[in-house]
Amino acid sequence: MDYRFSHLIGPSSYDNQGLSNGIPLRCHRNSDVEEAGTLRLRRDWIKNLGSLPSSSKGGNLGPIYPFISVVIPECLPDRLEIASYLNKFGFLHDDLIDTATMEKVVDLNKGIMESVEEWLGNAKFVDEGPGEGRILQGIVAEMVAIDAPRAVDFMNWYKMDLDVPRDRTTFADFGDYLDFRVVDMGALVLTGLMTFGLALTIPPQEKDTCWRLTRPVWVAMGLTNDVQPWAKEVKAFQATDKTCMPNGVWIIMKRDSVDVGEAKLRVLQVVKSAVAEYTELIRNIHKRVDLSQDSRLLLEAAQYMISGNVAWGTTCPRYHAEQSLTKYQLARMENGWPDPMALFASSLGSKTPHTNSPASAVDGTAQDTNDVKGAHNGANELQNMYMGQSHDIYWSSGMAQPSTEEYLKMVDYSKYATLSTTPRTQMKPETGGLFRILASLMSSKLSDPKFAAPGPMMDISTLLGRYFQVRDDYMNLSSSATAKGSRPEVDSEARESAVHARRVEGDAGPY
Repeated sequence: MDYRFSHLIGPSSYDNQGLSNGIPLRCHRNSDVEEAGTLRLRRDWIKNLGSLPSSSKGGNLGPIYPFISVVIPECLPDRLEIASYLNKFGFLHDDLIDTATMEKVVDLNKGIMESVEEWLGNAKFVDEGPGEGRILQGIVAEMVAIDAPRAVDFMNWYKMDLDVPRDRTTFADFGDYLDFRVVDMGALVLTGLMTFGLALTIPPQEKDTCWRLTRPVWVAMGLTNDVQPWAKEVKAFQATDKTCMPNGVWIIMKRDSVDVGEAKLRVLQVVKSAVAEYTELIRNIHKRVDLSQDSRLLLEAAQYMISGNVAWGTTCPRYHAEQSLTKYQLARMENGWPDPMALFASSLGSKTPHTNSPASAVDGTAQDTNDVKGAHNGANELQNMYMGQSHDIYWSSGMAQPSTEEYLKMVDYSKYATLSTTPRTQMKPETGGLFRILASLMSSKLSDPKFAAPGPMMDISTLLGRYFQVRDDYMNLSSSATAKGSRPEVDSEARESAVHARRVEGDAGPY
């Protein structure tokens, strides 16, 4: 599997609690895009359904790792926001179910099922469907615009998920519970998100095989998610009229007459066995010549569901009431993202950026498909530069002080990237953006598809932009005769510099 859009997280920087041994942790380079998707779903939910469920705390987000960015770390960048939106939708739907009566649960799932069946049957939604159906209508339209066949595939996986009854209150044994849990925790939906997010096509005759082979992943995730949010789930359960708690810890407590501590240990032992089974499968995945390449890629990608879920779940506010998002995330949640075009325009001292002449009047009309693609890439990079400038203004105006991680996100991650071909970054106009425009235009003129993929060129452009950005910050702070002019401007830029970000965290050592 080629890793183009994620970076490896060092094992010393997180505690996997022994629940993902042998599986690395990776995080998407564009993880801010996930935050944008989560916040957009919050707004759409409030618009269509009113207030958020009372138990909703952060959703996909975490102070360190966002959920989709670590469970599908190689998600194509133009699909990451959609995947985040859909996963957050599932979380909010689950939050409604957790505190609803069984009759209400059936009604909620029936409403969603009717919307999905209507779309699959007629390629459209009912105009006056339930609130959740209206939310699905908008995001599925975006999926179809990007990749119609895989949008349909996702909806079929979603329908299979909805077909599973959610009104079970008793289980014959622990194995019976596991059969229920692997679906109840959203395994079918996550499989659909992987196929869409990674642009995979699983042959129909291999779907059952992939589902069977990935079962240890879903067992590990489901049971880990039974243990990590235990306190939250017990509290929610006690507020309902239900007599059985669909949780592995609860099942073990009742079956074996043990206390909660011992039950958790036994559940986690099952998790570790499932992880060991799956790591063995991954070590030998290259030998599965009976499977298509996309099926093997799906199986390999699924391992990150285990490690990503553990890393996210240990610190996410959704599971732990004592945890909180960062101040920067909370500010975005309350106020939304700054309007990048308006902020950039204000930095130029005008109401709107200069757009006196259309691009074609200056550069001529694009002559072929590659020219159109190059121009489109360039236009997107120009918008990214406006975005980057808005973050500079946001920080330098004193509205927030970035940590090192937040500063590097601004430099390394493309929050508003819309094309899936490269892990582009978002930097100041005079650095990475101009390098990437040049690389994109050169790439668009290459006729050989093998060499036209701009990934390596964009990576080099990213490194050049990072070098110039950090060096520029350092020179602004260290030079007594700065080329930028007045001392107030130097002070302003210092507040969002790489060096200042280190000092905010109390680390004045070498950068």
